[in-house]
Amino acid sequence: QVPTRESILATGARRDLSGNMIAGNQDGAGGYHSMYSNQASIGFQRQITETLGVEADYAYTGGRREVYSRNSNLSYNPATGANYPFTDISRLPYPNFGLVPTYYADGWSNYHALQTAFTKRFSHSWQASGTYTLSQLKDANGAPDVGFAVAPDLGGEYTLAVTDQRHRAVFNGIWQLPHGFQLSGLYIFGSGLRYSSSYGGD
Repeated sequence: QVPTRESILATGARRDLSGNMIAGNQDGAGGYHSMYSNQASIGFQRQITETLGVEADYAYTGGRREVYSRNSNLSYNPATGANYPFTDISRLPYPNFGLVPTYYADGWSNYHALQTAFTKRFSHSWQASGTYTLSQLKDANGAPDVGFAVAPDLGGEYTLAVTDQRHRAVFNGIWQLPHGFQLSGLYIFGSGLRYSSSYGGD
């Protein structure tokens, strides 16, 4: 038998929103703001021989008002800084609903990188180039604005980002063989990415 709407609601089930709401009144300006970034770089290039050159650059990107999604249908315990159990309907801000995913433009990030490269232009039947990047990316999403500090893992924790990759190197070369043949190769190395933990529960 197909359940009716009334029979489903009688079980205590709550309706989840299928899309994301957009939070307002952020940054005290009364609305949702587009993200932006501050960028800067400085570097040098040097030609060592007629065919060999090197370069090094420092690059910075500071992301601001980055968008994150979190459940706005939660209330928090001021004694612990953690949210009350989601199953405690009496404490939900919107007790007639379940999950209320909401976009907040309160995240930020900072990327610092040293980017180096060498290039050997084609001569004496071969050419080669290589790049190496040493970088760090840290980010954070804003904490729920509830009038007191929440637990660090619920927002506002500025630390290494999931997409932080400390080392990356790329090498390639071409060798001109006899009879019009060429031999080329490409090698890419990247250190491991950081993965966030995923788990169910409150």
